[in-house]
Amino acid sequence: MRVNAIGPDYIETQLTHDWWDSQTDPQAACVATLALQPMKRIGQPQEVAMTAVFLASDEAPFINTSCITVDGGRSALYHD
Repeated sequence: MRVNAIGPDYIETQLTHDWWDSQTDPQAACVATLALQPMKRIGQPQEVAMTAVFLASDEAPFINTSCITVDGGRSALYHD
């Protein structure tokens, strides 16, 4: 049995857009979010899905009890 986890950061989902839209200035909230990202963009759902497919594949048979962070490098820069 293998048990792994995926730890995404900001991913462009409807929830992300809803959060931006709930702010006083949605455009400024989006810009602030992008400014936090080393890659100057947020992740896409398919990028998280590709990580899940990799973990479930025959290419990752010895990866166990790991959390793969999918954050475009943000965790290397910020520890908040």
